[in-house]
Amino acid sequence: MLELVIVSKDSDPVTMSGTLEDAEQAIALRSKMPSDYIWFKREGKIYITLDQATINLARALWEPWEECERGQADSDTAQKTLASQHGDWKATRSDEPTPEATVPLRSIREKAEQGSPTSADGEGRSEIATLAGRIDELQRELDTLEVRIAGLQSRENMRCLYRSSEMKRLLDDAVARGLAHAE
Repeated sequence: MLELVIVSKDSDPVTMSGTLEDAEQAIALRSKMPSDYIWFKREGKIYITLDQATINLARALWEPWEECERGQADSDTAQKTLASQHGDWKATRSDEPTPEATVPLRSIREKAEQGSPTSADGEGRSEIATLAGRIDELQRELDTLEVRIAGLQSRENMRCLYRSSEMKRLLDDAVARGLAHAE
């Protein structure tokens, strides 16, 4: 995980990736800094850069990266919702019939009680075949949605990884060029 905090000298909001402890540690340095700065960790060491060009590039990289994180959260929520619906469907399917399924079954049972077992058996089989077909259709729709979500999630993950690697490269470059110093 990329651990960094972009701190503005004169305003409270910070931009961060990391822990609350990271943010607190970075903000604690605000009074000692002459301008905006980036606090980040590399290989267990804490670095600070005051280089305005690096800060501007990091902020520019941050905006789409923040979108990635929001997109990832949305994707996770969609996947959890789909899993929940799938679980609900499975529970409904395995435990009790849905209200839509109950009406035909009740009708079949009534016909059977009226003394026409052959007719009821035929209609019952037809109704069951119809319901089984609908269940199969719903399962195919669910499978299609799961594949689409997985594809979207994969693309979103790749974009986020790319943004993260760009940010890491920017900060590594700042260290290599002497624009960031270990604390």
